[in-house]
Amino acid sequence: MSSEVIKEFLVSLGYKSDETALKKFTGGIQAATEAVFKLGAAIDGMALAVGIGVAKFADNLEQLYFASQRTHSSATFLKSYARTAQDFGASADEALGSVEALATFMRSYGGADLVGSLFHVQTRGANGRVLGAEQILPGIAKFMQGMPVEQATMFGAKVGLSQNTILAMMNPEFLKRFDTIDSRLRSAGFDKAADDSHQFMTALRDLGDQLVILGTQVGDALEKKLGWSLKAITQWFQDNSQWIIRKCVEIADFFIDSFQRMLLWCQVNWPRIKSIIEVALLDINFAWTIYLEPALGGMLDLFLKLDYATDGWATKLGLLAFAIKTLGIAGLITGPLKWLLGGLSLGGAAGGGLGGLLASIFGVSASGLLSALVPGAVIGGGLGWLFDEMFPNNPLAKFGESMGEGLQNLLQKANPRSTGFADRNGAEGKRSWVADMLESMGWPREQAEGLADNSMAESTMDPLAINKTNGYRGLFQWSPSRWKNFETFAQINKMDVNDPYSQVAFANYEMRFGGEQRAGGLLSATRSRADAAYVGAMEYERVGSYAEAERRAGMGNQVSQNVTIHVNGAQSPETVAQIIGKEIQLLTRNAILATV
Repeated sequence: MSSEVIKEFLVSLGYKSDETALKKFTGGIQAATEAVFKLGAAIDGMALAVGIGVAKFADNLEQLYFASQRTHSSATFLKSYARTAQDFGASADEALGSVEALATFMRSYGGADLVGSLFHVQTRGANGRVLGAEQILPGIAKFMQGMPVEQATMFGAKVGLSQNTILAMMNPEFLKRFDTIDSRLRSAGFDKAADDSHQFMTALRDLGDQLVILGTQVGDALEKKLGWSLKAITQWFQDNSQWIIRKCVEIADFFIDSFQRMLLWCQVNWPRIKSIIEVALLDINFAWTIYLEPALGGMLDLFLKLDYATDGWATKLGLLAFAIKTLGIAGLITGPLKWLLGGLSLGGAAGGGLGGLLASIFGVSASGLLSALVPGAVIGGGLGWLFDEMFPNNPLAKFGESMGEGLQNLLQKANPRSTGFADRNGAEGKRSWVADMLESMGWPREQAEGLADNSMAESTMDPLAINKTNGYRGLFQWSPSRWKNFETFAQINKMDVNDPYSQVAFANYEMRFGGEQRAGGLLSATRSRADAAYVGAMEYERVGSYAEAERRAGMGNQVSQNVTIHVNGAQSPETVAQIIGKEIQLLTRNAILATV
């Protein structure tokens, strides 16, 4: 239906013409129509999946039907036997294979009589015919339960039973469990289901045969119809073969020449290409380490916090939204809703109605109100605040509060410089800022604190510090060669070399991807702030003095305070304890340095 027809119809009823509302009205109809088509396609797909599942289920039951024919047993017995074997450690396929092997053995000359003599069971009926596995196996299981394991294994293997099946049958609870399962399946009509499945699969195969016949007949008709055309095409290829060959060679020559020219260009420009690749990889590593990894970690922390604050409802709502989007239900809902609100707005333009009423109450049109309600975050935050005012400590308000706090933390992780270096009071505050930045880049807090202690010792937290004697510079007092590497790093990433964050980022890069990966690996092996400071001094800063490394680690206040040793003849046990504690910690740190 065109918009002009709808327009003429509504005007004839006394409505005024409103192009905007009419457009929304027809748009709603179109959206609803598209949603219905999507739902129809989803239902078709579901029906196809169900059909495939039914065919597979029937095929499995038909296999049991054929096995029951071969073993002279009911399908219910075979299924019950396989299920019971599963409960005692054997697989269903293994158990059914054992039944088939036993039946095969008994069909051989003298096999039935040998089974009867081995397991003391009756294997022939009154008419002298061999009994089926269904009548024999329970007796075999009962007899084997009184035999030694090695004898039962030998006898069972001789008649085709697998070892796991034998061990399952020897369990005293096997026959009791079998009776329970067998009774349950027989009451459900399992034998009839297997027979029906056989009939279904037979009909399905007959249908396949008819389709093959139809395809053969169609193919034969096409061959007769196209026979003359194929002869003409063959003759054309024969008449123009040389021209075709020449054109193929020309095309191949063009591609080969182009590839050779491209290869030559790559060889000439390889240094430049290599440089571009290295810079790109450097940018990717930096972006992942500095921005993406902390941001993704923050998103996960936010989600877990929201999930905890809402008692699991954040996860449930997320899964519900995913299901609605996947099944196309959202379009089916919003299409008619937009259509309804477009009609209400159209009626409001004619002389009032629900759309005009909503506009007069809320100050917006009905469709505008719908647009305002779409963002889920606005709903969560606004309702959370409102409910918190009316009903303190309710779950919805906690959701809004947690979402706000989580987003703030996420933004701080994505942009660690949101709290500035200059905002921290004194050298200790700036040292704590460096530790915060290192932690945001993935270092555990103890290791970040230890490395920050070294920056305090090196520069007293002055990013502009320069040692006039040797030219060492920055928070970590890098040598001139390392400072040059830092300048290259800052230029590639468009950073200011005097920015404390840039210097911390380069320290992180050096220990993870650059020339100080040994120091980074050793730092990662530490488990305390003192050990991290010691390793950072010896490996990253290379102070070259155990005494200076010990000073930075703050020795004398961590291990020794908790050590008390009573030494006979010593005037001061505390002094002895301090010496022993100092030696133990020094030995531990040197052992860490010796691991690489």
